[in-house]
Formats: sequence, structure tokens, C-alpha cells
Amino acid sequence: MEVMESMSVAFKEIGPNHNIPEKWKEIVLNTGGTHSTLQDIKLPQKAGGYWYKDSKKANTRNRFIYWQTTSDAIELSEASLDVNLSVSNLRCKVAPGTPPLNTLTFYERLSTQEVIILAATVSSVHRLIFPHPESLDRKSAFGSSNNTSASIFYDTSAVNNPNNYYILNQYSNTTTGVAHTCASMLRDSGEAVFALSFGHGNEGGLLLVKLPVTGSAVTTLLKRESAVPRFLSGITGALRGKSNTDGVETYGVVVTNSLIVAICGDTCLRAWTLDEGGAPVSVSSPLSQSMVRPKPPPQGHMLKSIIGSDRSIMLVVYLSFPNDSEFVVMKMHDGGAGAVVFSQICQIFGPQLDLLDYTVGYGDGNHVIWALWNQADGDAFITNIITHLGIEKDRFTNCINKIVVIPKSVSSSSSRGYGFRNSTASAYFA
Repeated sequence: MEVMESMSVAFKEIGPNHNIPEKWKEIVLNTGGTHSTLQDIKLPQKAGGYWYKDSKKANTRNRFIYWQTTSDAIELSEASLDVNLSVSNLRCKVAPGTPPLNTLTFYERLSTQEVIILAATVSSVHRLIFPHPESLDRKSAFGSSNNTSASIFYDTSAVNNPNNYYILNQYSNTTTGVAHTCASMLRDSGEAVFALSFGHGNEGGLLLVKLPVTGSAVTTLLKRESAVPRFLSGITGALRGKSNTDGVETYGVVVTNSLIVAICGDTCLRAWTLDEGGAPVSVSSPLSQSMVRPKPPPQGHMLKSIIGSDRSIMLVVYLSFPNDSEFVVMKMHDGGAGAVVFSQICQIFGPQLDLLDYTVGYGDGNHVIWALWNQADGDAFITNIITHLGIEKDRFTNCINKIVVIPKSVSSSSSRGYGFRNSTASAYFA
């Protein structure tokens, strides 16, 4: 013991050897085959990450997952600062012409000791189920010479179980187009819920897909309301460049515990109930008076949601037009009888650039919008938009600060896309 205490301890940083190629396990997702209407559809590559909820337990501390989407795959990697993980890189390949959509949501279902990832492509939705680290036996004690543990991605047996995916081909056609945006949620029962926006400039639509733990998927096409006489609806729609149809031209969409909320081509927010569907239970007034058509996806309108300090749901809408853009912060209130009421908190004009991604966090009691922009020269940069909410509901000030510029030479040489890590205001880019 005295010898050990007398020994000096020194630490040396050892850089990783990037010359050793990463080993990837590959599987093929059932996306229904090449979609006949997709021709050469291009979606932006996105990236993000997730860390486990319990950061104190040995099996989940210092352990996280990062991901990216490409034109033909969803790539998932698990990393740990404590142990070496085997089979930690998983590439989920998709059929040609069925690129993945740019949002993944992660859940830890401790009752069944599973990690569940909800993902979607333009023609399918998937519930990817993997064993939770708590259910994996560590091969050796921490600190031993063979400090290796299996990654959650070693077991992919449940990925292509027919209960865990659904093909959307019958909902995509030349009138509605294909899915371009998806929001998803895992219910306590294990049921996966997906809301997919279809089409742009056509009839469009919003499709709700529910994947129960066992049994067949349930699908519901959500409808546009008929709040005004048909001839007036046709006039207002024509002014905004829309055809006189019952389709819902949706852009960004979010899913809450009981509602689906979407920002539509007429800049109105619409909310539908998860379990009833049909016509929307609430429609906001237009968030913009612009009569100009929005940019098409993926540079079109976007929508994010957060939980406010009073546990209410806050919506951060990004409105994107060819010559201007703006963020609009909205709050949802209980309207009674299952309805909701939307109230505007603030409105912030943005730069004339393409928005790649954004997220919302907190700082000193304020809402902070972190945005990742793409400049005309190919460089990208991050801004934080600080919104100070006053005592009165409609009093606010805001400022936009440029944080960091990502040169084109860096972003173009990287194999990873842009994005923000889940549940944080930190930017993820590589």
C-alpha cells in the first residue's frame, strides 16, 4: 500500500487513430421499394445526438448516441467515455428513391428495457427497437484490461418485424406528392405515432399513422376545416395561390401528448386531436399578412415546440418567403371541449438566408432560439436570438447575435450533416 501511495501519477492525452477505418454493421430497412413518383428527390442531410436520461448509473453514464441521415441511409453510432463498445456503428440502408426524412426521436422505455428510435422515410415509418444498456451484461468490470461492452446496436432482430414499420406508397401520388416532413411520439403504451406532411403546391395532406405494439397500423387522413363558405374559401385561397381543394398544404408539424399541430401554407396553425382526427379542433389567424407563396420544403415554413416554465406548450414557427423570413413565438392555451387557443408572444424578423435547422433553449429565464443558417457563399453560421419576455404578455425585446461561422471548406469536407442535438441548445455539426 505504501508503495502505491508513493508512486507519482501522470496523465497523457492519447489522440484517436483516425487511420483505422470504422467498422459498420449494415441492415436494410423495408421502405416499400423504389417509389415511382420520387424521380430525383433531394432532402438535406441532418445530424443530431441523444444522451441517456440517467447519467449516474454505470451502464448509461458518459454514454450517448449520435446519428445522421444521408440520401440512402440512416447512420447510428453509440459512444462511451467509460467502456469500449463493440458493434457500435449501425447503417440502416433504404431502397433507392426513398430517402429518410430529417428527424429522429429517441425514447428509453424502461418498463421493457428498450431504446426505441422513431424514424421515417418518404415512403415508410419505422419503430427501431434495441435493447437498453441496463439489459446488457457487461463483459468485464470497469477498469479491467478488457473493458468492453456490447453496444445496443448489436441486436437488430426487431427492426424489420412487420409490427414495427408501415409502408406509405398508397398515400403518395401525383396529386398529394410525397412526405417531406415528419413528427413522431412514443406513447406510454408503446404505440408509435407519426404525423407526416405530404406534397407542396398540390392538394397536399397530413397523414396520421399509429403503430400499436401488436396488430395492424391505423392511418387517418386529416382534413381541412370548412369554417367559411366554400365560395369565400375559394377566393381567399386563390389570393394565396392555392387551388380550391380540401387538402391541407402543411409544412412543419409537431406532436404533443394529445394534439397534432401544423403550420400550413396560409400561415395558419391548425390543431387536430390524436385520437379523433377529422377536421381540426382549432385554427389560428394567419401569422403573416404576406400573400407571397412560401418557399418549398425543405426551405419552407418550419415548426418546433417546447414546454414553457409554466408547463404550457410554446410553439416557435419559422415563416420562410422568397424575400423575407421571421420567427413567431406562440403559446397554446386550453380552449375547453378539447380545443386549444393560440396566442402570439412575439415576432422576430430573420436574415435573408436559408435556415438549415433551429432549436429552442433557455438562458437566464429567457427563451433563446439557436439557428443554423447557410450563406450564399456556402459558409454556415449559428445565431442565438434572445427573446426577453416582459411582465406584460405582448412586451418583448430581442437581439440576434452571430456566434460562430463554419467555413465552406470545413462543412463540405465533412461526411456529417447539420443539426442540433436533442433536448439541448448546443449545436451539432462536424
